[in-house]
Order: sequence, then structure tokens, then C-alpha cells
Amino acid sequence: MRAFLLLLLALPVLAADRVATPYESIRGVLQELAPPELKSADARAFAAWAKDKDSAIRARLHQGDLDSMVNLLFYGTSFTALPRMTLENFAAETRAGLLRARLDDLLKASPVGNERLGFVKTLLAGKDAGPFVLDNVQRVLKEKIEINAQIAQQDSAANAFSTRGVSLDTTILPNYAVDVALREIQARGLLRSVARAAIIGPGLDFIDKEAGFDFYPLQTLQPFAVHDSVRRLGLGTPSVTILDISPRVIAHIATLRTRTSYTIQLPRDTTRSWTPAALEYWKTFGPEAVDPIPAPLKNVETRAARFPVPAIDAADLNIVGQQLRLKPEEKFDLIVATNILVYYNPFEQALALANIAAMLKPGGFLLSNDQLPVAPSVPIRLAGQSAVTYSEQPLTLDTVYWYQR
Repeated sequence: MRAFLLLLLALPVLAADRVATPYESIRGVLQELAPPELKSADARAFAAWAKDKDSAIRARLHQGDLDSMVNLLFYGTSFTALPRMTLENFAAETRAGLLRARLDDLLKASPVGNERLGFVKTLLAGKDAGPFVLDNVQRVLKEKIEINAQIAQQDSAANAFSTRGVSLDTTILPNYAVDVALREIQARGLLRSVARAAIIGPGLDFIDKEAGFDFYPLQTLQPFAVHDSVRRLGLGTPSVTILDISPRVIAHIATLRTRTSYTIQLPRDTTRSWTPAALEYWKTFGPEAVDPIPAPLKNVETRAARFPVPAIDAADLNIVGQQLRLKPEEKFDLIVATNILVYYNPFEQALALANIAAMLKPGGFLLSNDQLPVAPSVPIRLAGQSAVTYSEQPLTLDTVYWYQR
């Protein structure tokens, strides 16, 4: 615990500049998009609601951590030699005893030298570990079924994740989509330079969302991916600010302050048919290729890239109810938020968009793979979008929306 606090103190976290969303800036949002009980809320009522909402959102981090624990149980290889689970054959594999055997291995494994297992042991401290994990397995599977049904009915992910645990798990693919969007924005002449960039909820690769790998150390991708895309496009070498509510993400960013370089492992499941463009992005990701950690699995291709550490800082900030108080010259040219705003309902997204607009320079962009409700009173508008295909079989699509201040 003492080492964790020292890391946080060593990082120039911007908490002193963090302020609650000013009531006057979102009065119009309340009138236009708030639920009935908040439409006529005064400043005091809104502040009370925002305080309660902040606590509720932060509490969802714990549920997201438990989701990551379940994914580690299904897919992890660092604690067992048993085959990985598959959702397609989950029932049969469970009847055959694979789930129970993997759980036994997870609970017996030593956390020494394994940050993921150390975190799982922390989650399980003081609990009847086996039943607790299995209860969360049932919850996660039930949520997956409910979320898929909701998305199928709405033909959209809107609201489907708004009560789910906030997970930190990440993957390289959204960064490819952001790279495509930046190229298209630049081609239109809408963005000429990026001196300051911010990333909301960059994630931490606990158990990769794409295929679930854990044979390499914890890592974060997006701060380096965004910086590298901006650099390669000739838009500058921006400073990067992380906006996050996760102590684990902020602590990981803190470790970067003592490093000159950072190596990212890039495993790829070769059974998934990526498009040629997505594959090319993966092959050329990063300024310097280095030897990767070998994968202890079949059908996995690996590579690794080493990055110089950019000028980077972090703020513990809940984007739904908080913003940074910035001077005009301190505001951001670019803010990126992928796979994070989906965790909020449309009203909360509208509040987040108001806070984002307040931190952008005039002409600056927010890039998000969520289509957000733009309140007329908020000075930001949808300027375009980039449709991206990651894989043809199975068909995997994404859209990055460009919001301009």
C-alpha cells in the first residue's frame, strides 16, 4: 500500500484542477435531455445528484474487476496448463469438469511475480473463494445473454452497458479505428496540429478483450497508440493527459514517469480473420519492433513494439460529473474516448459531452466509437464519422464519430 501511495504522489496528478461540472454549463442539458425528476433541478439538487452518481459509477469499477477475474479464469494460461474455455462450448466443457479444474488451478497458483494473480488474490481476500468466483461466473454469463438480447432488440449498444461493471480490459483494435479517423480528418483539412491530447479511460490490458491473453505483463496501449498516430501523421508530438477514475490505471501511468521507453506486447489470434488494413496496422504498430514474449499457445502470432514515453500526466476524473479547469492555452486539441462512454446512459453521455466540450480548444476534436446525444446548448457538433471493419469472418465493424468544438 505504501508503494502504491508513493507512486501516486510521484505522478503530477491534476486533481487540484478538477472541478465539479458547473451548473450553468449544463442547465440547458437538464432541460433538453434529463429524466423528468431532474429537468427542473436547481444547482443544489444537481450537485447532490452528481455526487451520488459519482459514487455509483466508481462502485461499478469493482464489478468490472470481478468481470476481469472471470475472463482470466476462462482464458488465462499463466496459472494453468489446461485448455482455455470457449463460450461456444461452455456448457459441455463445464460438464466435462474443465471449469472446476481451471478454478482449482487459479486458486492454488502463487501470485509471486504475477501481477494479475496478485490482484485476484486481493479480490478474494476474506471470501469463500470457490463459491464466490462461481457466483460471478453465473452473473457474467447471464449479463452476456441479457446484453446480447438488448443489443439485438435495439440494433445498438445504447443503454446495454449502462448498469454493467466498468471494465478496464482493452485491445489494439479501437486504436486502429482512431488512426483511420485521424487520417480522414486530416485529409479534409480539419486538423492541422495536436499539441495536447487527452484520453478518457485508456484501459489496462488485464485480459485482452479480443482473445483473452495473459502471458505478458500488464500494459496500457492507447496513450502510446494515439501519440504514435499523431506523430506519424505529422500532426506533432503531443503531451498526453489520462482522465480516469481507476486507481489501478493511474498507478500504472505513474510508473511511466521513471521510464524512458515502454514495450507493448501484441499477440494476435490467427484464427480470427482480420482485414488486410487492420493487419497492416498491427504489423506496423509502434516506432520500433523488438523481440516479443513467446506465446504458450497455438494459433497465436506475436510481435512487440517499443515506444519512447511521451510527456504524460493523469487526473482522477469522472467525466460524467467533473472536468479540468484549464486556461485557454491548456485546453486539448484532441480527446479520445473509446469503449468507455458506452457504460453510461444517454443523459450521462450528454453530461460527459458537456464536460469534454469545456476542455477542448475551439476547433478541437473528440473521437469516440459511441454515437452520443448532442444537446443544442453544448458547443460541440458531430462533424463526421469513420466506418471501420476489423474482420470479415466473423464480420466485426466499428464507427468512430468525430465531434468538433
